[in-house]
Amino acid sequence: AALVVDNSKYLNKIIEVDPEARTALVQPGVVLDQLNAELKKHKLWYPVDVSTSAQATLGGMAGNNSCGSRSIAYGNMVHNVLAIDALLATGERYRFGRMDDRSGPAGYLGLLDKLAALFERDKAEIEARFPKLLRKVAGYNLDHLGPPHANAAHLLVGSEGTLAYFEQLLLKLTPLPAHKTLGVVHFPK
Repeated sequence: AALVVDNSKYLNKIIEVDPEARTALVQPGVVLDQLNAELKKHKLWYPVDVSTSAQATLGGMAGNNSCGSRSIAYGNMVHNVLAIDALLATGERYRFGRMDDRSGPAGYLGLLDKLAALFERDKAEIEARFPKLLRKVAGYNLDHLGPPHANAAHLLVGSEGTLAYFEQLLLKLTPLPAHKTLGVVHFPK
């Protein structure tokens, strides 16, 4: 049994684009092509370029840690999400982000302390067992609770909605490539 929440009808707004900081704050129902169309006038784009970009929502992409064909160069969702405003099953709302940012409410700071303790306790096991892959998209990103990432939002990315409900995502943007090329490769029959 599962619950599917379609955010695309109501939670589909681009809240803010900051071209200087190269960030965008979006609701989870924003479709990737919609965001990139808005970013184009700033000569920016969101580089997680999935083949379903005309239908893929940013919340869904974060939920499953989408990659795209250019993930080797630009990273997965986990590498391009800076923060997530989320609602926990307990009803608490927090902005999950860098773990060294201690500006949140006491409940969130306590949660950060628990996450840091979890990482510290299990970091040898995480180091030994987590695969060293560029496109690792299965399971919780426990390895992102410590250096060099140390970002609590990264734990939520790829969690398929099992840890929190996303209300807003703060995304890292990239300048549009200066040039585009097409390569055609021929293989013998």
